[in-house]
This record gives sequence, C-alpha cells and structure tokens, in this order.
Amino acid sequence: MERGQERNANFEVVPTNVLSNGAISYKNGIPEIKFQIGEQDRYLIGTSLRVVGKFTIFYDSARNLPTNASVVLMSNRLGVLSTFEGLHIQSQRTKQSIEKIDHYNRMLSSYTPFTTDVNDGINFMNNQALALPNFEAQRLGVINNVAGSGTKNNFAVGLQSGLLSSLEPIPLSSTWGTGGLEITIQLAPDSNVLFTNGSDSSAIGDAFYEFSDVKLIGETIIPADTMLNTLRSQKSTTLEYNSISTYYNTINSTNGVVSLNLGLSKVNSIFGNIIPSGRLNNRSFDGMETSPFLNDDGSVAKIKQLVFTRNGERFPLEYNIDTLAKDDTTLGDNNTARIDTEIIENGISAISRAFGDLKHSLITPANTNLVSEVGNNGYKTNVDGGQAYILGINYSAISNVGVDFSNALFGINMELQLETDNPNTLFLFVHSTNILAISGGSVAIEN
Repeated sequence: MERGQERNANFEVVPTNVLSNGAISYKNGIPEIKFQIGEQDRYLIGTSLRVVGKFTIFYDSARNLPTNASVVLMSNRLGVLSTFEGLHIQSQRTKQSIEKIDHYNRMLSSYTPFTTDVNDGINFMNNQALALPNFEAQRLGVINNVAGSGTKNNFAVGLQSGLLSSLEPIPLSSTWGTGGLEITIQLAPDSNVLFTNGSDSSAIGDAFYEFSDVKLIGETIIPADTMLNTLRSQKSTTLEYNSISTYYNTINSTNGVVSLNLGLSKVNSIFGNIIPSGRLNNRSFDGMETSPFLNDDGSVAKIKQLVFTRNGERFPLEYNIDTLAKDDTTLGDNNTARIDTEIIENGISAISRAFGDLKHSLITPANTNLVSEVGNNGYKTNVDGGQAYILGINYSAISNVGVDFSNALFGINMELQLETDNPNTLFLFVHSTNILAISGGSVAIEN
C-alpha cells in the first residue's frame, strides 16, 4: 500500500444496543455489546482497536458493593476479558461472517498465560484488563476497589483475534473492502464469571458485573488520492488472515476420543483446555479454570497415553505420547507433582509458534503440574496466575503453510485415569488461515 500522502485518523463509536443510562449487564438483559464501524474508503488498523469503559461488580441485587469481608472472586488471569464469551466479526453491509470465536474467554484462558509474564500481569494487564497474577490482589484491587476508592474501574482492552491481530490493515470500503465491520461481543453469564473462594456459592448468589460508558476506539488509514483512485478502479482484491474456530467435547471415560470434521484447508495449530463440566456456570468454581482432567473427588485423572491423528493415522507425530503416568496405577495424591512434559511442550508450540515467538510467559512447573485438589483449596488459588494445563499440536513448525483438513478428520485418542463419573469438557481452538475475497462490493470467505 502506498505510503506517500496517506493520513491516519482516530475514531470512537458507542454500542448500537446501549440503554439510555449507558449501563450494560448480562443480569439486566443485555447479553451482548455491538459496535458498527461504517463503510468508508479507509483501512482499519485492527491492532489499534480497544474496548474502553468502566467496570463494576455488585454484591447483590440491591447494588451493594463488595467489601473486604466479601468472598467474591473473578478470573485474576483475565479480569474484564473473562466476561467476553464470544466475539463475532462480520461485514456491516452484507452481514457476511468473517470470524466467529465462541467460548472466547476460554480461548484467552490459554492464550494469555502463554503470551504474558508476571511483569506484564502486574503492569499493562492490570491497567488494561483489570487482571493480576494473584487472586487475592485482584479481589482487593479490582473487585473491592469501587467501595474503597469511590471510583469505578476503568479498562481498555484489545481484541485478540486472527483478523484483528493481523499486521495487514483491513479495507472498509463499500466497493473495494468489507463494507464496514460489525463487531459483537457476547457477554458471559454472571455465574460463569463470579465465584466464591469458599465452598458455599449461596454467599454470592446475586453478585453481578456491570459495564458503563463503553466505547470502541481505534485508528484508520486514509489512502493518498492517487492510491484511492487505483483502489476504486480495481475489480477485486483479497486479504489473507488468520482465524480461530471453536469446538468442544465431553470426556467421561478412561478412553477419551475426539473426532472432528474441521472443513479447513490451512490448519496451523490446535490447542485446548479442560474443566470439569460441573464447574461451568457454578459459582463455587472459576469458570475460566484450565486444569488437567479431574475425577469427582478432585484427584487428577492423568493422561497415560495421547495420540493425535489425521484420518485415523498418527499425525503429525508418528508415535504415541506415553506419559510418566503410563505405568503409574495410583490415582490420588501419589506423585501428583509430576508434569506431562511432552504434552505441555506441544501445547506451548501450538500457541507460541502459531501466534509468534514465545517471549513472555507465565508458564512454570508450579502451574502446569498434576497437583491433586484433595486436601487443598483447588486450582483457583494456584500460584503463578493459576493452573495453565494445556493440550495442543503445531502443524506449521517447519513449512508455515498449514495442513489440509478440508476432507480429513482430526482426531485425539487418550488413555486416561478418569475412573469416576465426572464429565470433563475439552474446549478446542483451531488456528487456521483464510482468504477474504472482495469483488464488486460482495465478500466471501475461502477457508
């Protein structure tokens, strides 16, 4: 793109579905925040987008604020981002879906600890997302802050997605671009965001979160006149971008099998995280927890063997991953501090090499080990930002062109120590490359 006399311009838009009082909350019937960036002969710098506003947590329906005696917690790793359950980006003009990430907060639960370190958590993650790498510091500094300081918590968070994180600017024109963008953030239920540090969830039964003064800010590029004339005369254009697709399965046996028809031709990596199904939308537990597989007593259901497949054949690893638990017949507390080293290493490569080099990370032996919950307060109080167990595989370590799954089944086969009736949910996130084809004002996706 010509850089001659182009200019940059800032913009600010408010949600199209906000009430007159400016308050947005799941509890009061607004489950999403919707922004529209109008069609215009400009490029959007996706990495410049920030959702800004004020964030408050109320202890009960009477809008009382939490105090130091309260037991309300939220994900200290994600902060405000734990409330973003889905992200949908589509053309404002044609309504063509460009990228849709379900369980967005669950995706960020794995992405964030692999791309930020302790210093990041204390500094910019705290300032931007109201997150801190310690649950008690986050409770006192964010949840209880309004009652203590009398001011609401201000936030300004970027939106991590394949399209918006691209270094290529996004054309917004009605003829040579997407026809504007409509960005919708689906909000998570209060019951999956706020939880208690005790065992009695009734203690925070009515607690809820609320946004106010929300805006979307960003930056656009206005092309030079000579470049603009060229753009208006072209008949078609394409934009290559990354995207994240979401899938989930429930595992409840010693033989965990996942088989998915992805329908994607350029799959770069796949990563996933785990939570016992009964802990979702349960105020006794952190809905953003990323633990190993767990039995119903909190003991670790260790993975004894793990195999990734393509059309039933081992791929890209041509061998079975036999873990340290392969010959370990114990379930509960014996040898629970062991780490599935190769599993974690493959999970790291699925994020770090797919999204950029791993330069900042919260990952340590303390938050990727197999510590049983028996006799302790669980994974919500783990050190180093909380448990960050992960499954994953990288397909672009060498070629960087991805693997074709358009007509092939992706599979995972696991031998587990899940020997009790305790369903565990496995969320999977597929990082792939797509082509955005633009012609005559129409938009199509080639994946």
